[in-house]
Amino acid sequence: MPSSTSNTPAISSKSSYLITRWQDTLAPVATRARPIARTNPANELIISDETVTFKDTRGTGRKLTAHAPDRDESHSLLTNE
Repeated sequence: MPSSTSNTPAISSKSSYLITRWQDTLAPVATRARPIARTNPANELIISDETVTFKDTRGTGRKLTAHAPDRDESHSLLTNE
């Protein structure tokens, strides 16, 4: 892993992918909406797709929020893809 002034690992590594449940305590310093291809059936349950940046990490993350119709809930995930 490349060295940096922070001990926090980069979330934008090109060699591995991270996916984790979004925590309510996460506080991005910037968010940018990403377009969702609504004509693609794979995106039918996607509510939002955002690029997120955090203060103490290098790179950006991606927050995906999807609707779970069987439970009438929404779930958010963080990934570096």
